[in-house]
Amino acid sequence: MKKSTIAIISSLCTLVVCLGIYLMLGNASQSHYYESADKEFLESIENNISQVPKKSSRAYIYVANTSIASATVNLTDIATSQQMYPTCCDLFTSDSFQKSIKAEYPDIEYEAELKQTDNSEVFEIRVTCESKKYATQICNTIANMFHKEIGRIFSQVNYVIIDKAK
Repeated sequence: MKKSTIAIISSLCTLVVCLGIYLMLGNASQSHYYESADKEFLESIENNISQVPKKSSRAYIYVANTSIASATVNLTDIATSQQMYPTCCDLFTSDSFQKSIKAEYPDIEYEAELKQTDNSEVFEIRVTCESKKYATQICNTIANMFHKEIGRIFSQVNYVIIDKAK
């Protein structure tokens, strides 16, 4: 059993004992003491639950303003590709894009972020949640959906997933 699971079970057992004592005593003068103890205990459970270790997965995408098959790339093409990052972030954080991802995984809590790698044409998609399996699945789903959206919006932009989440 994981340490976090054991900590939660232990916390819950302590809560049951505290509540049992509180109910048995039923003394008005002592009830204030147990109420404050219960609040502190509930806060400690809440803190333990929020500290459940998270797992993350990453996928890397290459966004180019030119044809990937093109033999020549000039500095203007690279600069334009690098400057697409704010536009890609806007697309990534848009309500419609986020809703389409949530529709695929409605019951899973996760965090997703898009980062530009060292001011380059390579972007990192990172997904964090409690399960490595779901983090990987969601990350790859986002990368594929992002590919379709970029292709739909920008006809001249090329996009390649260079490293899928594992």
